[in-house]
Amino acid sequence: MAPLVSIVITTYNGAKYLAAQLDSILAQTHRELEIILSDDASRDDTWAIAQRYAAEDARIVLLRHEQNVGLHANLGAALARARGEYLAISDQDDIWLPHKIEKQLALLDGGVGVYSDSALIDAAGHSLGTTLFASLNIQPTADSARTVPLFFKNAVSGHALLFHRALLSMVLPFSDDFIFDHQLALAASCFGGLRYCPEPLVLHRIHGGNHTNAGVADKVTPKPAIERSSDRLAERRQHRFQQQQRIRYVLERAPRASEDLRRFGCCDAQLLADIAGIPDEMARYNDVFFNLRLFLLLRRLGSKHRYCRKLRLKRCFTLAKGARWFRLAGRLSLR
Repeated sequence: MAPLVSIVITTYNGAKYLAAQLDSILAQTHRELEIILSDDASRDDTWAIAQRYAAEDARIVLLRHEQNVGLHANLGAALARARGEYLAISDQDDIWLPHKIEKQLALLDGGVGVYSDSALIDAAGHSLGTTLFASLNIQPTADSARTVPLFFKNAVSGHALLFHRALLSMVLPFSDDFIFDHQLALAASCFGGLRYCPEPLVLHRIHGGNHTNAGVADKVTPKPAIERSSDRLAERRQHRFQQQQRIRYVLERAPRASEDLRRFGCCDAQLLADIAGIPDEMARYNDVFFNLRLFLLLRRLGSKHRYCRKLRLKRCFTLAKGARWFRLAGRLSLR
């Protein structure tokens, strides 16, 4: 018997593109669907469009917030109401290819979920001639959706992901520290892992109203050298802080996993032990000249877990350098 798949659509002032997305979801070749549309107090015709479609197809369930609660709260509430064995999250402005759900179900192969790339289209629905991964310089490998690489960069987009409902035990309620699809990817990397479909299954629309990826198609204006240098230091500090958040997230959330989720595969207890001290040492980054303890922790992590390619010797030194080192290196033109 085909499994029930719950598709969750979060909407907010999405009247312009919503009908096209609903049409593509209703055209899915996998027919066992529950379609939950949760509106976050839209002020345009979004709710009227949703009501019209719900009146025509009994698979559509409507939820509505009277006041705006934000993306994470809206999505979390809708996911909690879903009944399907598998869940898929839909943006209000994309277009799904007809075989998206069927293809992803066929590729699960024991994993807790499946993700794919997306073909980019503009506001009018015309192809931009590239994919989301290409525009973000992501080259998926067998290790892209494993835990440690995900600390550095997320390769999983929520709009192109299908996952087992057991994953909700670890991710709900969503944290507001970083975007929900990165949280889902980290959780899945700990239990069962994600399979990758190289075929783009979603036409991802790029326009000024995107929740995420709104700047993908923007052209960057060259900046003066001094400004680029300043931006580089600020970006490094921001990236380091984000990495701390992601490591803490895994350490805090992994123990919440339900027995259903643990059945997909046991979290690597040794990995959790190896990353346990890293966030606190990263927080001391600006207080030391060179954090030898952080350097040794990262070296050990990289040597024990061979897929941690991001933790090469050069990266270990980079993450262990303190603020004073950067000031000194700047004076000596070593950076």
